[in-house]
Amino acid sequence: MNWSISKAKIFSKCQRKWFYYEIMARKNSKDKDRFEAYILKQLGSIHTWRGKIVDQVIENLLVPEFNKSNVPPFDKIETFVSELMKKQLEFAKLRKYRDPKLTKKKAGDSYCALREIENSEGLDNDSVEKIKEQVIISLKNLLQSELMKILLDSNIVLVAQKNLNYKFQEFNIISRPDLIVYFRDEPPMIIDWKVYFFRKENARMQLGIYAIALTESISTDPFQKPIDDPTEIRLIEYQLLKNFQRNYKLTSSDVCNIKDYINISSKDMGKLINNKKYHEFDINQFKMAYTSESCEYCNFKSLCRNKKVKYQVNLMKFIND
Repeated sequence: MNWSISKAKIFSKCQRKWFYYEIMARKNSKDKDRFEAYILKQLGSIHTWRGKIVDQVIENLLVPEFNKSNVPPFDKIETFVSELMKKQLEFAKLRKYRDPKLTKKKAGDSYCALREIENSEGLDNDSVEKIKEQVIISLKNLLQSELMKILLDSNIVLVAQKNLNYKFQEFNIISRPDLIVYFRDEPPMIIDWKVYFFRKENARMQLGIYAIALTESISTDPFQKPIDDPTEIRLIEYQLLKNFQRNYKLTSSDVCNIKDYINISSKDMGKLINNKKYHEFDINQFKMAYTSESCEYCNFKSLCRNKKVKYQVNLMKFIND
């Protein structure tokens, strides 16, 4: 079973949502409700899409250029953004994500599933243009930031969206930092991009988990340095849209607290899983969200409110899939 900070947050807010997301969702299932759960799992809001576009531009266009100590012309960046958004919007409008034969790998960077389109909530041109404008502002803020002095240094190597996985008991701890900066003579730096206006929580826990994962995973430092102390790793949360950054430094106490959090969270998940197969679960084992606000924008509310689905899921132990 996989554990990540995002899955842990879902679990803590609504175990029922975690069940749909982590256990029920399956692309290749003969059970149409399990396939539906998989589709709903893919949906993101237009605001989530904004952040993904920024991530993709940084990963696929900027980082390769930064590694050569280059900055591409901004008109090239704008063209890249426009073309990427156009093909993803077309993909979403055609609901290609519902094609059971089409994989994410085959769809490539065209893949996009938007909740506003799926739910027929309406997505007008003005909304899309506003998102595009915010993406451009975010990228301009990055290129004009003090951080660029580091990112263009010829003595570093940048690695974007690197999978950092390690085993903890029966769980696979999975992490994927936005950017790792490897230095020739210093410990690495991890950067997490944020692209939103309104969110109070900071990324300290998330970045701390990434730092621990970097020390627990097999080291692939391009300068062949061992990475064994998460307190030595510099951590940066960059709010691109609001143009400010937070710097974090872990203490030994922080590392212990984060490891305790992973331990407790994964054990709570493990107790519910208890080595069961899908058809052995009872949906009533999983607690629902305590507040209606948590349900308002939940991707799975159509499944949660569907009495037929609830009845079928409650009888899963009699079904083989």
